[in-house]
Amino acid sequence: MNESAVIGIPAAVPKPSAPIEPLAQRTLRWVDVALIILSFILLEMVFAPGFTRAVYSLMNRGNLSMERYPLPVLIQLTVQEGMILLVIVCFALLRGLRLADLGIRKTPFFWFLVGFGLLLVAFPVRICLGLVAHFAVGGTIENIAGVDDGTGFPIIASPALAGLPNAFMVGVVAPVVEELIFRAILYVKLRQRMGIIGAALISSLFFGLIHPYIAMGVSAAVMGLVLAWLYEKSRSIWVPLILHVVNNSILFALLVFAVGLQDLITRPGF
Repeated sequence: MNESAVIGIPAAVPKPSAPIEPLAQRTLRWVDVALIILSFILLEMVFAPGFTRAVYSLMNRGNLSMERYPLPVLIQLTVQEGMILLVIVCFALLRGLRLADLGIRKTPFFWFLVGFGLLLVAFPVRICLGLVAHFAVGGTIENIAGVDDGTGFPIIASPALAGLPNAFMVGVVAPVVEELIFRAILYVKLRQRMGIIGAALISSLFFGLIHPYIAMGVSAAVMGLVLAWLYEKSRSIWVPLILHVVNNSILFALLVFAVGLQDLITRPGF
């Protein structure tokens, strides 16, 4: 028998643990999510490349040699990422979403440390799986990253792509847009219906499918699982976003270095 009850002192009632804060108090409707993803696909795969091809064609007609200049790529990235971000903001304002509903909230620094650790562990796994998938479908070393995507201008055919504006778009702006869509919007909406595992798998699959080359797609899908888990645990979009920025920046730097090295080696007299 409890001694406090015997002597007439009420027993201390243990405090219930604080409930986990939900990922979002309000979310977009399914039709909103579908329209955002459709806008993302059309802007990234149709409108922005088409607009850039037109600008590129006009520049070449004016005898401006653009083959080794990063402006066409910068135009495409700016148009597609800027317009997609505008679409997301418009839908968020239309539905009265708060910053916290998009995951923009504080989180313990501990989760950033965990995230960096997972990023290091997952990096070789992602690369290996991506390479296996690439070569399994008949890919070669030459086209593993898409030296030319067939749109009429080189994507990574020149070290000139190392320009700071392009590095900023690829390393910072693109991760912001993708994290808002695939973690803050799609993952959260799916999680309401099918729980953590199903939402993480499906949102990561979509995340992988938007990348144009199979090696990149497989690697991105694996990374998407890690980012979804971190978002779930940290309750903040800052954790997957910062890690996404670090990941893209490192890969961009490695890609530019590799292309620059190849360009140097293939020069006559090297």
